[in-house]
Amino acid sequence: MSEETVLDIEGLTKRYRNGRGVSDVSLQITRGDVYGFFGPNGAGKSTVMKIAAGLVRADRGRVRLFGTDVAEDYERAMARVGVLIEKAEAFEYMSAYKNLELAARLYPELPRTRIDEVLELTGLSASKREKVGHFSLGMKQRLGIASALVGRPGLLILDEPTNGLDIEATVDLRTLIVRLAREERITFFLSSHLISEMESICSRIGIIQDGRIIREGSWQSLKQASGQTLESYYMSQIRSEKGGETNGAAQAIDLQ
Repeated sequence: MSEETVLDIEGLTKRYRNGRGVSDVSLQITRGDVYGFFGPNGAGKSTVMKIAAGLVRADRGRVRLFGTDVAEDYERAMARVGVLIEKAEAFEYMSAYKNLELAARLYPELPRTRIDEVLELTGLSASKREKVGHFSLGMKQRLGIASALVGRPGLLILDEPTNGLDIEATVDLRTLIVRLAREERITFFLSSHLISEMESICSRIGIIQDGRIIREGSWQSLKQASGQTLESYYMSQIRSEKGGETNGAAQAIDLQ
């Protein structure tokens, strides 16, 4: 491939005792992509993302980040990756700045100016001395993204980043992702079960249902081929899959 492959997932399988999990999931994300990973609650989005971030071990399959296998060399693989899984975690009795100072300790060579840079990027500069316990949910999500950004990542993995956000905060988050992709050249792997929240910013999509990817490809080509909004297309594919009208194999749409 001529483009740099940032995230390469091959044959990923993970089964839990309750029967849920994922089966034979494969996908690639190249530099500059804003890849939207969509599916109903319980479809397997979080499992794939947690395995990609090295937080859960797969039963089978392989994950490479910037060409490095996560299972073989976790520290090297994750060196250029920022992660926010579902809910942003922070010390609420500390300020936003102090929380980011703790995150920055993982990167000894990082200049202290980076903390102010990410506060500016995420719109938190004016609140940097305020205790996180006083933050709104949207501000906490922005702080979580700021923490993920501190180490100058080339890839951000964001699992359900709009969970619990109101309309204004959701719009702000979408604007931030677009800006970071354009100005910082950060690649995004993000998930949601509410496709309408993210369709306007995604360059590529994957739809997962019952632990299997049923559709994957570029959003622009999908839109041209189907003549539908992404939300309408998504609903038609999920209903079709539930009705047994597909053979269960992932169908690719303009994977070039």
